[in-house]
Amino acid sequence: ETTDYLTFVNFQVPAGDASFVYAFGGYSQRDGVAPGFYRRALQFTQNWPQIYPIGFLPLINTGIGDSSGTLGARGTRSDWNWDVSLQGGRNSMDFNITNTLNASLGPTSKTEFYAGTFVGDQVLGNLDLSREFEVGLAGPLNVAFGAEFRREGYQIKAGEPDSYRDGGVKASNGATAVPGAQVFPGFRPSNAVDASRSNTALYADFEGDVATRVRMGAAGRFEHYSDFGNTLDGKFTLRIQASEKLVLRGAISSGFRAPSLAQSNFSAVSTNFINLPGQGTVPVEVGTFAVASPVARALGATDLKPENTVQLTGGFALTLSKSLDFTADYYNVKIDDRIVFSGNFTGGAITALLAPLGATGARFFTNAINTRTSGVDLAANYRTTMSNGSTFRLFAGYNYNQTKIQGEVTTPPQLTGLGNVLFDRVERGRIECGQPQNQARIIGDFGKGRFGLNANVGYYGSFCVKQLLASGADDQVFPSAWVADLELAYRLEKVTFGVGVQNLTDAYPDQVLARLNTQGVRYPTTNTFGLNGRFLYAKASLRF
Repeated sequence: ETTDYLTFVNFQVPAGDASFVYAFGGYSQRDGVAPGFYRRALQFTQNWPQIYPIGFLPLINTGIGDSSGTLGARGTRSDWNWDVSLQGGRNSMDFNITNTLNASLGPTSKTEFYAGTFVGDQVLGNLDLSREFEVGLAGPLNVAFGAEFRREGYQIKAGEPDSYRDGGVKASNGATAVPGAQVFPGFRPSNAVDASRSNTALYADFEGDVATRVRMGAAGRFEHYSDFGNTLDGKFTLRIQASEKLVLRGAISSGFRAPSLAQSNFSAVSTNFINLPGQGTVPVEVGTFAVASPVARALGATDLKPENTVQLTGGFALTLSKSLDFTADYYNVKIDDRIVFSGNFTGGAITALLAPLGATGARFFTNAINTRTSGVDLAANYRTTMSNGSTFRLFAGYNYNQTKIQGEVTTPPQLTGLGNVLFDRVERGRIECGQPQNQARIIGDFGKGRFGLNANVGYYGSFCVKQLLASGADDQVFPSAWVADLELAYRLEKVTFGVGVQNLTDAYPDQVLARLNTQGVRYPTTNTFGLNGRFLYAKASLRF
């Protein structure tokens, strides 16, 4: 359940003959409620029957506040186009856990807890300049350059003590009770963080027609990060007008992405459902630990490094007629030191290490893998106006996408000694086959007078879910599926009414293997088109 409020302002005023002052910004508030997995009455380490005689469904209540604002000026002077601006933004996310308990506090435990807050903020200053020069080419050379300063911050605020602490009370069956609020133990003081960094960048861009039908571009960007040093990246583009109907295009570029502050500093404990060999799907209190924390270091974590990429694209655009056009593009993206989640580390030695922290499993972010992603995008558009005034548009698109992990993944000796690997079969499967390699979409729009009809049909190819069992006996391939949506609209001058259906055929993904379904988790936790079946709706909008 979500309740959203949003307001936004946008304005521009003249400031002389050839310049303007502009500003835009807004604020939104989203209050949401999402359930975790049901805790049964006789799960003694997670429930007290005196509080929930038939068990309970814990709820995560989130309050998300988003604010942003930009003030700038732009104009033209001596043939130069200029734009200078200052931007700021802030996002906060509060967690309140309800319809839950902290089993380690005994049968008098509270049932609602404040679990903490995320905060992210950013300030940006930009200066951009551009103009055209005649340098003897087939057309003018466009030159652009500029500078940017960015300061970003990230905070985690601790929850109330009862949301995370171990009260020391044994479960009703004498076993050790799970500490912390069920479904989402609160952030501890040890999770709290207040991190920031700054980044300064300079760029230059040149583009022009070097011949009558040939356009080339070159761009470079230098950046200095306060925490990751310097980087220089570039891009080259080529566009050839082979004929009036055919355009060929291509580009090659390098890229650099510093680890986000969240990836370097996030830490929390939450309930994950993991398939363990011989046990089926079981709940595990998994701690995600910041790479610099003592626990992560003890498990072999190292400081995160930036990701470096090389990207190659090529394709063409073909205009067959005024009504029909077609595009095809190939892409190949190589990412070195890709930042991913490690596997979930479990076992007796891990549990002993994590016991004081209220967790029985662990993971962290790591530059574990190098990947290469390649694929093809095909798209066709057809549009026409019929003699009776009705309009028809048809779009068809297809994507083939494949990601492969390059080379071997090295497990640090600390993990090897604890019987775990850094990047397990589950995580490898998530990268290499956890998404469909083939997807397609067909969208049709028909309009006549005040009526409009939209049909949206999607094809989702097969995907896999791998499990920890080395033999692969628990792995599963989920088949491809077609899903269709329909909407009928009636438009008045200022009001539009609509009715529609999503997932017209009431399609569902296959269920997981019965032997793995020990917690009532019938469908894969990652799937392509959801597990809610058919959805009917009616809507109205007012334009003024």
